[in-house]
Amino acid sequence: MAKIISSAARTQTTTPTNTRKEYIDTARGIGLILLVLGHILTPYTYLYNWIYSFHMPLFFFLSGMVANEKRLNHFPSYLKKKASARLIPYFVIVLLAVIICFVIPSYRNDLFANVTLTKELSDIFWYCRPTWLYVGQVWFLVALFWSEIYFYGWHKLVGKRNFILQILVALIFVVLSRHIWKLDPYVPFIQKIPFLLDVACMGSFCYILGFMVTKYRLIERLNKWVSLLLIPVLFAINIYFGTYSNGYVNMVDLVFVNALRYVPAMIAGVLSILLVARFLEKIPCLKWMGKYSLPLFASHTFLIYLVREVVYWITGTHYTMMYDVPTKLAFLMTLGVLILFIPVGYLYIFLQKKSKAIFSKSNR
Repeated sequence: MAKIISSAARTQTTTPTNTRKEYIDTARGIGLILLVLGHILTPYTYLYNWIYSFHMPLFFFLSGMVANEKRLNHFPSYLKKKASARLIPYFVIVLLAVIICFVIPSYRNDLFANVTLTKELSDIFWYCRPTWLYVGQVWFLVALFWSEIYFYGWHKLVGKRNFILQILVALIFVVLSRHIWKLDPYVPFIQKIPFLLDVACMGSFCYILGFMVTKYRLIERLNKWVSLLLIPVLFAINIYFGTYSNGYVNMVDLVFVNALRYVPAMIAGVLSILLVARFLEKIPCLKWMGKYSLPLFASHTFLIYLVREVVYWITGTHYTMMYDVPTKLAFLMTLGVLILFIPVGYLYIFLQKKSKAIFSKSNR
């Protein structure tokens, strides 16, 4: 591995950005399955803790892998593009969630029973984590936006410098993510850092690593048989430093327990999924989910609760997600959500085509 990194650092070969790598889509598809399962399982079990040791960093990492270096020359256009790609979908998803919650009586009752309007608006616009709208996962889009802004600064500062210096500067974001909360007493008008600026520090570290893996072609340079040998080693590192020694972690809450264990566990988990994805990259359903990950990611919590209602209708038991769902049932419910991904994905494709057609007509 050291030889591969050294050779890559000398050549600084950049993979063409116009070639879509199938294994990245496949890795996203695997990540989505783990995301759904992680939002159903009873917390603090070994399986739950394993998923949380790397599953959200994986999405930041994969976003970094497809970052286009050529678009980093002009910051205003970069900022506009990223705001359009991340923040607009965030507010669209939140708006749709508000509409759905007001239409469905049980969701509407939960919303007004558990939170005031002022707090929910604060959670949406200030902390970017809508608590009772069943789309809490959209925090990722805002954190990704800021991670990409941080990445821009990192690239301008050391993007053309020595490989080791790039890594060392990237590690500063890990330190910031662990200690930025100490600003809290000195900024009296906030209870915690707003806009997920703290979460984005760890997100940018993962994003930078993903960018460097693509830039230096670290995955492509690995022989597939070497990859096959590395997978169990990486899983062992992830489990030992993560689930076994570090326990429960959660990126969005900045719960890392011990960062010296969290970082190697997280990196090993992400890399193991990437290497597994290379062997599974021809599986159509995984590639399809990865290709249309945005609408599936946005809708998965609503689909989880829809499946819960089906389970209630069949069993008469009203389970609470991430509280009392038996493991076997969690796998079955995950399968149900994956099946529901199909109509959601094809609806998105249909709407995408229609909007493109309308846009092209208006420009004639």
